[in-house]
Amino acid sequence: MLRAACADAGVEPREVDYVEAHGTGTLLGDPIEARGLGSAYGRGRAPNSPLLIGSVKTNVGHLEAAAGVTGFIKATLAVHRGRIPANLHFDSPNPHIPFEELGLRVVNEPTNWPSTGRPRRAAVSSFGFGGTNAHLVLEQPPAAISPRLRPADSPVTSLVVAGKTAQRVARWASALADWMDGAGAVVPLADIAHTVNHHRCRQGSFATVAARTREQAVAGLRALAAGQSGLGVVEPHGGRCSPGVVFVYSGQGSQWAGMGQQLLADEPAFAAAIDELEPEFVAQTGFSLKQVIADGEPLVGVDRIQPVLVAVQLALTALWRSYGIQPDAIIGHSLGEVTAAVVSGALSPADGLRVVATRSRLLARLSGQGAMALLELDPQAAEHLVAGDKELTVAVYASPRQSVIAGPPAKIDSVITELQGMDRLGQLVDVDVASHHPMVDAVLPDLRAELADLMPGFATIPVITTTSGRQGTPTFDADYWADNLRNPVRFTQAVTDAAQRHGIFIEVSPHPLLTYAIDDTISHTHHHSIPTLQRDADDTLTFHTNLNASHTTHPPQTPHLPEPHPPLPSAPWLHTYHWISTKPRPSQDHSHADPRRFVHRIAWSPRPADELSVPPAGASVAVVGPAKDTNARVRELLGERGYHAGRPTDARYVMYVAGDEPMVGSGSDCDAAVRISDEVTTLVRQLTDRHDQHPARMWILTHGVLEGVDSSVLPQSCLWGLASVIAAEEPQIWGGLVDLPAAVDPEEWLPVLAEQLSRPTKSVLVLRDGEVRAPELVPVDGQPVSPCSAMSARRGLPHHRWSGRARLVDGELACRPWRPPTDPGRTHRSAAASAVGNGHRPGDGRSDRGDPHAGGPRCGR
Repeated sequence: MLRAACADAGVEPREVDYVEAHGTGTLLGDPIEARGLGSAYGRGRAPNSPLLIGSVKTNVGHLEAAAGVTGFIKATLAVHRGRIPANLHFDSPNPHIPFEELGLRVVNEPTNWPSTGRPRRAAVSSFGFGGTNAHLVLEQPPAAISPRLRPADSPVTSLVVAGKTAQRVARWASALADWMDGAGAVVPLADIAHTVNHHRCRQGSFATVAARTREQAVAGLRALAAGQSGLGVVEPHGGRCSPGVVFVYSGQGSQWAGMGQQLLADEPAFAAAIDELEPEFVAQTGFSLKQVIADGEPLVGVDRIQPVLVAVQLALTALWRSYGIQPDAIIGHSLGEVTAAVVSGALSPADGLRVVATRSRLLARLSGQGAMALLELDPQAAEHLVAGDKELTVAVYASPRQSVIAGPPAKIDSVITELQGMDRLGQLVDVDVASHHPMVDAVLPDLRAELADLMPGFATIPVITTTSGRQGTPTFDADYWADNLRNPVRFTQAVTDAAQRHGIFIEVSPHPLLTYAIDDTISHTHHHSIPTLQRDADDTLTFHTNLNASHTTHPPQTPHLPEPHPPLPSAPWLHTYHWISTKPRPSQDHSHADPRRFVHRIAWSPRPADELSVPPAGASVAVVGPAKDTNARVRELLGERGYHAGRPTDARYVMYVAGDEPMVGSGSDCDAAVRISDEVTTLVRQLTDRHDQHPARMWILTHGVLEGVDSSVLPQSCLWGLASVIAAEEPQIWGGLVDLPAAVDPEEWLPVLAEQLSRPTKSVLVLRDGEVRAPELVPVDGQPVSPCSAMSARRGLPHHRWSGRARLVDGELACRPWRPPTDPGRTHRSAAASAVGNGHRPGDGRSDRGDPHAGGPRCGR
């Protein structure tokens, strides 16, 4: 278990510095736990860095069910503070624990955490009384990396509204909105967010509301409470998300006048990225990126649109990263592959700007000659559409239901008109060049020549290529960019590939173009497709809403302002009623119900012969028990079969033979059972102590317990229960228990029993008619059993006691008389049972409930 916990945590056992032990404080328990710790954690450690151990029980005592969580709290605080409390009263070490040999040391005084050059790690053990053991590994969190969060006076504030269920989230949102409109009207929004986000329980379900003003926050909370969409609102997430984030970069078409303008003023990370790109951008394009964004200039011409889009995508990437969102994979769509190459690390920002500036400048030569259109056609239909026209090509495989075609403007207009006549989507893409079409062949030689000296590096983040004809890791050299411009974009294939490992797709662009295509492609998979900005919307508010949406399992990180924080009203209780609702059962006639459909019985079937094994030649057997004459005869017969007599201290097989004659001496049956149990447990202790040096198998023999024909078997019957305990607790010494026929000489049963000695069994066996039988569950057979409605499980048992066995069937107790092999009252009880079987029910008016003998004899067993 200890090794498994380390494996699940992804750490080597020797990297754990301290273990908060369960610490039973007993002479037997502590050595067992210490050996386990030494075996799992003590190996491979330097002599001067043993595993530190301690137990909080020396500080606060044994807290029963709270002991485990108390140790967890202690270990957590020790990891957090870098100081381990002392294990008190450690004056006399347990002599049975070789601490130095096991690589352990008890922390007997307050100790600073060892300096190891790695995060502090501790483990906690908790062992339950019922056999449930738990072990977990804790690790010091990484040093806080400043995420460049907004200052306290940031124009956008996020409220995290959490609850155990979405319904509780809605109730809390409603109560908070009412308080903000009433008693909390004077409390600043940032202070409210401080308390809600950092001083309220973080439950499993949460929603967020991003707002610039108090009015927006209240409106968002009320929308959340009503289950409606609203500005800045992200509803509670349901479903299990796949880990992993994919940044997706779209091509041309997402641009709009004023994009990023608000971010430039509100978000330092975005502004810093623009400032960093500005010199190289001006050198490559001849105009100012920052001026275009700050002034909200409209973009005209491919040679201005494409470089600005790439630069804005790079700045938006820096913004996402400043809030802790990092990509695990990257997809670029057409032009977007330039941004993808830079973000992956394969190209520097300067090289990326050079590629897009060269690409767009060459494409400007073709402006006005081509067009592109998004069509509501699946790939096969799109390919069929262009198959008969050489001037049209499929430019983008967008999704299973959408494709993009390219060609001359007139041809594209004609296709759109035809498709709209079929009531299908057909719309122009905001470009004046037919990329991914033979039309661009004219500029490819110049593109290869101008980028011939490009020296890409290795990508540190996987890029899933969308360029047709390219597989594996993209090279991002001159030939690659020629293929990127000329060949079709296989976007749906790239998304399908990414969805096998990742579940969150973030389109990093000024306006979402690809979220529909992503949703359509992986509609069968739980995922999240999240944009970054929205055309003509508040950039900062939109971004923070989408940032909140990207947190699907844990709430977003928000500023934690200095104390004090203002008190807020408690989250309202959501009352749940737990009354058991009972519905009247339909009237049913149980007089002919047969419980054999529901119950089974135990049958004794021959033990399979394929389990037979040959006893070792010359094995020693010790025979012990109260019946000395029987024991002597058993030893003699075993000697005739090749076994030799041994003692319990050294024999290979030890056989305890319970007496088959009535118990002699004073005392009750219970006293006799205690004596027998004590003899057996003493024997178990002896065999367990010597097992490592002299292994042994223990067998117990009883006589006639199965039938229980007379009182002499009662003391032996306790061994059946004890046998199950021995088999579970000490399986290494257990052979089995065999119940022999009563009053039968050993000559009749020993030959069969001798063959079983080398075949351990967990279940009780019986030997009858010369064969060994094992129990199994089989359907009830024989005559149908009628249910006794007088013994209804719903109405309770009648005042008298019915002499017989009962089974619960459809809410009724089905009764059958108890018939031991020899029963003087058998005839009388059979008559009573016959009466029940014929529909006469005890206590139903046919008998006097005041007479305990009216419905049959009282059960005396």
